[in-house]
Amino acid sequence: MDPRYRPFYQHVWAFCWPILWWNLMRLAAVQRKVKRNIWVTVTRTGQIRVRYIADAPVRRVLPEWSARWERPSLASDLPACLAALLPCPSRLAVDASWAGHAKGERPLAGAARIARAPP
Repeated sequence: MDPRYRPFYQHVWAFCWPILWWNLMRLAAVQRKVKRNIWVTVTRTGQIRVRYIADAPVRRVLPEWSARWERPSLASDLPACLAALLPCPSRLAVDASWAGHAKGERPLAGAARIARAPP
């Protein structure tokens, strides 16, 4: 006997156990067919009444993963022919007197102030 059905057998009169056994076999066949959880109640005579049947499981479709830099929403609106003409930020000349300031040193007097953007 399956331990899940022990409360059913304790509730049903002993001379009605064959009826309960037959109904439980039918219930198990239905559960295998529909592949859903079924909530039932049992009478003292071994009759099973189906109260609720669970909804069908929903298969979630996961989005395809892509790297952030490959997402089209982050692409520039600038045409590729014009983007090649713009200077690369790494090629911009930086005042040499300002380079030590990032380490906590004071810049040299008269050095041009370079505006910093937030990180």
